[in-house]
This record gives sequence, structure tokens and C-alpha cells, in this order.
Amino acid sequence: MRQDVDPSSDLPEFAAAMRRAYSHRPAIPSEIDARLSAMAAERFAAWRRSRMAVRWAGAVAAGLAAVIALAIALRPQRPAAPIARATPKNYDMVDALLLAKHLAAHDAVDRASDVNGDGVVDQRDVDAIAAAAVRLRQTVAHRLPTLNALGLDKPIRPASAESSDSAKAVAQVVAAPREGMR
Repeated sequence: MRQDVDPSSDLPEFAAAMRRAYSHRPAIPSEIDARLSAMAAERFAAWRRSRMAVRWAGAVAAGLAAVIALAIALRPQRPAAPIARATPKNYDMVDALLLAKHLAAHDAVDRASDVNGDGVVDQRDVDAIAAAAVRLRQTVAHRLPTLNALGLDKPIRPASAESSDSAKAVAQVVAAPREGMR
């Protein structure tokens, strides 16, 4: 800095020069200004439309979900098929399991599933069906299949001499290491 210049005298002139330099606004032609304004308005309108589309899509999805939930919740309940069979007291554990599942799901159950005769289909009916399923004395005769039905009607043939010799050889091989261990 120079020694002979007083810095306080140049300061107001410098500030005024800076104001003039930076307060100058260039002249923009009106057609360019209008075109820029139109482009900005178009961009903001497109942004606004896309936001509205997203909002409407979300509202429609929520409405559809509500309709589906109501349709599922309010669908008519069909009563479960009665577990009674052609022979009324021929139950198995599958029948007890099916009735227990229907009762646990609070499904409508047919009154024909009331096997203990108390007028209510409940856990006691499940227990009665399970007890009937495991009872040794069944009301319907369950016959075991015959050997002919299983294809076992042919007599078992005795082992041939050749196979008995190989069995003896295997027994000797197995017994040999044991004798060495004694």
C-alpha cells in the first residue's frame, strides 16, 4: 500500500463504484422473458400433474384394498360338510381333525356333526369322534387283507445249497477278526 494515499478518502468512491457495477440489470427482451416464463409455468404444471397422479393412484389402491378386505370379511360362510359318513359310526382321526379345525376357525358347522347328541357341535364332539376312531371294537368289521390279496400266496422256498455255502463263507470272514482279538 502506498504511504502518501489516505485509505479513508478512497473508500466512499470505491463503494459507489461497486454499487454501480453490481446494481446494473441487463435489459431482457420481452419475448425472451415471456418464453422463459411459459417454459417455467409448463414445467411446474407437469410437476403438479405428476404429483396429483401419484396421489390419485394411492387413493385408488387404498380403496381397492378396502373393498377386497370387506369382500373377504363379509363373504357368506358356508357350513362345513357334516363328517357323518354312510355308516354313521365309522369315524377315523381325520374326521376328528377336520372337525377340530372347523371349530378352531369358527366356521359354521353342520348340525349333523353333533355325534354325542347334546345339540351343540363343540370340542366334546371332537373328543367323541377321536375316541370312536381308536376304539378297538369297531362297529363295522375291518378285515385284514388275505395273503392272496397281498400277492404272498406262494410258499417261501428253502435256500439253495449254493447260497448256504456263501453264507457260511461270510460267517467265517466275520468270525476271523474276532478270534484274533481274543
